[in-house]
This record gives sequence, structure tokens and C-alpha cells, in this order.
Amino acid sequence: MFDDCSCTAYKQVRMHPEDLTTLAVTMEPGLVEDMKEFFARRCLSVIADREGERQGVWKRSGMKGSAFHVQAKAERIFQAAQRNDVETVMKELPDLINYGIFTGLQAEAGNVDGEWPWIG
Repeated sequence: MFDDCSCTAYKQVRMHPEDLTTLAVTMEPGLVEDMKEFFARRCLSVIADREGERQGVWKRSGMKGSAFHVQAKAERIFQAAQRNDVETVMKELPDLINYGIFTGLQAEAGNVDGEWPWIG
């Protein structure tokens, strides 16, 4: 799936994450745009749909709570992939990506435990 060009770009980004121009130059043509489009179309729409009703519950869960959701979503995706269940993979994937981002945001904010009483 990944050619030498993509793998080289990945290594460069890991070594120099502040230099995303390297990623854009060495990545296969169109991949960065495809990734942005997928995120905007699928992941941001999920946040927009749910944020109004849930009122930022992800912030109250902290880093540990978000990481818990990452683990659960990853397990669902893995199981669905083993069954060749593309529909479930595509349904769960935006949540996995969003919870991964939420985990990082909470880590950066120093909100490790959040406000959930069972975490700590």
C-alpha cells in the first residue's frame, strides 16, 4: 500500500514534524489533499453533528478518557476489518481519528485525568 516515497515522507515527518513542507514535497501526489478532504468531510462533520448535543464531554474525559475511547474504537475497527466489514470500519474511523486528536489536545492542556470520577 505504501510505496518508498510515502515511507520516506513518514520518516522525515517523524524526524522533523515542524517541517511539513517536506511531507508535501515527498509524499505521493494528492495524498495530503486526500487526507485533508477525508478529515474535513468525515471527521469534522461528526464533531459538528455531536458537539451541540454533547457539550464538549470529550474535554471532561481528559486524556485518559479519550485514550480509552481510542482503544475501544481501534478494537471495533480491527474486528470489523477482520470480517471485511467496510461499512463498520468507515463508520468508526472518524471517531477514532477525532478521539486521537482529543487525546493529544488534552495531553497538551495538561488535563490528564479529566473530571470523570472513575479515572485517576
